[in-house]
Amino acid sequence: MSRLYYHFRARIGVLILIALLIGSHFAFDSSLDELRGKSFDFYQQLSPRTVAADNVVVVGVDDESIGVEGRWPWPRNRIADLVDAIHSAGVSVLGIDVLFSEPDESPGGKARDGRLAAAIAASSTILATSIGDLPGSSTPDTKVGWAVVGNADADRLPWLPGVIASTPTIRAGAAGLGIVRSVSDSDGVVRSVPLVWASKTADRLSLWPAFSLELARAHLSESGYALRVRPSGYEALKLGDRIIPLSNGGAIWLWEQANPIPRVSALDVMAGQSGDVLKGRIAILSVNALGVDKFHTTPTVAARSGSEIHGVFANQILEGKFLFEPANAKIIERGWFLVSAVLLLIASYFFANRIWLLLAAGIALCVAPMIGGYVSYLYSARLYEPVQPAIGLAGVALAEVYSLFRESDARRRQLSRQFSQYLSPNVVAMLSETRRDLTTTAEKREITVLMMDMRGFTSSSESLPADEINATVNCFLTLASQEIFERDGTIDKFMGDAILAFWNAPVDQADHTDRALQAVLAIRAALATENLQREKDGKPPIRVGAGIETGICSVGNFGSDIRFDYTAIGSSVNMSARLESATKATGCPVLLGPGFAKRHGDGIEPVGRIELSGFANPVQVYAPTGLKPAS
Repeated sequence: MSRLYYHFRARIGVLILIALLIGSHFAFDSSLDELRGKSFDFYQQLSPRTVAADNVVVVGVDDESIGVEGRWPWPRNRIADLVDAIHSAGVSVLGIDVLFSEPDESPGGKARDGRLAAAIAASSTILATSIGDLPGSSTPDTKVGWAVVGNADADRLPWLPGVIASTPTIRAGAAGLGIVRSVSDSDGVVRSVPLVWASKTADRLSLWPAFSLELARAHLSESGYALRVRPSGYEALKLGDRIIPLSNGGAIWLWEQANPIPRVSALDVMAGQSGDVLKGRIAILSVNALGVDKFHTTPTVAARSGSEIHGVFANQILEGKFLFEPANAKIIERGWFLVSAVLLLIASYFFANRIWLLLAAGIALCVAPMIGGYVSYLYSARLYEPVQPAIGLAGVALAEVYSLFRESDARRRQLSRQFSQYLSPNVVAMLSETRRDLTTTAEKREITVLMMDMRGFTSSSESLPADEINATVNCFLTLASQEIFERDGTIDKFMGDAILAFWNAPVDQADHTDRALQAVLAIRAALATENLQREKDGKPPIRVGAGIETGICSVGNFGSDIRFDYTAIGSSVNMSARLESATKATGCPVLLGPGFAKRHGDGIEPVGRIELSGFANPVQVYAPTGLKPAS
């Protein structure tokens, strides 16, 4: 535990960052609400609500209807004919999303108003009503009862002074009045709409239901509402056996539905051609002709008419399915971030030397709010904002990565010195400049592999003293290493009197086949000079065989937790070893594989097809020009 304590103590900067992020979330709370809305939009875009039954149909006064009946507004007696036709089609309730706020002053207007009023009173009809910042000329009766419970201060409830309704004559026989006003967020998207509105005059506070709420009430044949309030505002509304959670301002979230609201043209309804599409359903009469209706942006639809929004809300209410942002949502999100940030620091302690596990833990902690928020939306309809915790965790992760980098910098320098044992100084310098971490990584890449072995030395060494064996092997390996390093090759390993090297890893070398072939020829030339001196000294010459192949291999550090080596694994390594062994049988000192020949091309010639151990079919091999033995 003491080591874990010191690990956290070394993370003072990261801990300060965590505290600053939480503080910023408090300080910029309201400014970040727009991001919350967009996150909740994304949930609905992924999985909009599927409506079990189409309870609402929009009867649209569309362009075709206006083309036949004339421009809007139509004479009110003609609208009355449409209302009669809709009721005759068997609707449960009709909502008219049109305001008749002024009487018809034209000749015969009073009769036309009376005709419309009679059509409205004949069956269950809900009239649209508006509410605004300016006082209305009068406050109409709400036509619905309210039972209010709770301990709210009425003065703290949000209210507006003005109610605009249809004329007393037209609204007299209506079954209810519903507010049609929508409220968009700062980015212009309608995400929630109040179900409960309040207007206030000098002597009283009046409560008003939303248009969609009144449609649902009339459809369910309920007579009123029960409203629960709390000191901070509204809490919940009861309609029949349905409990609707409300925000402090009396609103509910718009939960978009995947299936569209059915539509029927007013022209078809008046002609008796609507069929059974209206029977038993809520009908919303609205004007949706181009240039007349007003459209809104919602979480999943760029332009949705107001009548469709009312329909979506009415369906939500009838199905009893509501999105809800818990009052403690932000507290839970902050707590989630804090716990996840601490877990991230603990993970970095345990997995600091296991980068993939640490990366997996970091990604899991950053993604967890996304998954948790989406699952909560999908299965409990509760809204939690995942992006802000995820972004905060990503920032903490970056800070922790920086801390780990500083801690491991000394270790990297040490490993760089380790690489200098089998990489040329030029390659080591390039790795240091690019700060590539090769200690735990591996990659697949094309390399050219060289396997070179001393010829006939194993049998002759049995009669030589140990120091002579050591000197001879070291002479060969030193000459070979010098020529390989001269061409920036990587020495994989020494295997007794053999050497394995490759090019194009860990750094890119476009001419890796050239470098490998030049290295082999340079080693042979250096050994030829060395053998002249050995002949003078009465020592046996050093003869070698070499195999070269090019192909895709896995290159990186392989081994155990105790010790690992930078090496290459793949068929090209095996092929180079088989080619080196085949030099004995073919008499050709250097054999090149088909992969090398395909990649290189110049300065080589075919030797023929030979059998190689481990390969089912004969392999076409090649030799550097001039080294092919005479046939």
